[in-house]
Amino acid sequence: MMQGSCFYAHYQAFARLIAMRGICVFMVDFRNSLIPGLVGSEGSSGEVAKYPGGLNDCVSGIKFLHSNASSFGVASDKIFLSGESGGVTCVSQQPCV
Repeated sequence: MMQGSCFYAHYQAFARLIAMRGICVFMVDFRNSLIPGLVGSEGSSGEVAKYPGGLNDCVSGIKFLHSNASSFGVASDKIFLSGESGGVTCVSQQPCV
């Protein structure tokens, strides 16, 4: 996985475009295997984790959303996963629920 973070402005802008369509967006930051995340960014760990560390972070985020979907007003059977670069690698390794 390469460097990138859901705290980057272009990822946040992409999420806002989707949200303007009435779709609820949750962005999960994860540790990558090469370069620390945005050290000092709110919520970003700045840690490097060997595989499957980043994948486990994504799984934890998905499980949290699925378990708490109703509290966010989200239908737990209508969760769509997407990602870019390392994020799509994590998404592609998720079992279909």
